[in-house]
Amino acid sequence: MKTAIVCTGTHGRAVLYGRVEGAPMPGDAVVVHGARMILEWDGTSGLFGLATKGPPSGTRITAAVTTACVVRQIIYEPHASEALDAWPIA
Repeated sequence: MKTAIVCTGTHGRAVLYGRVEGAPMPGDAVVVHGARMILEWDGTSGLFGLATKGPPSGTRITAAVTTACVVRQIIYEPHASEALDAWPIA
């Protein structure tokens, strides 16, 4: 499984972090294992900053679940995985 940040929802504004099988593309249905929704983070570094640097202070992330969704955007970026995995539940 690959670590990924998945944007989903009607306008792609729901941001999930978890693990996916294969290499889903935008428009594909995907199961995100251990999905944690990133509710809030300092958006000044944007989504790519979150993916490469990890969560800044003040970030709010939910507990993990397994869920299915439709991919709007997906980033495969392992650099922030340790920090995102360890982040406390909001």
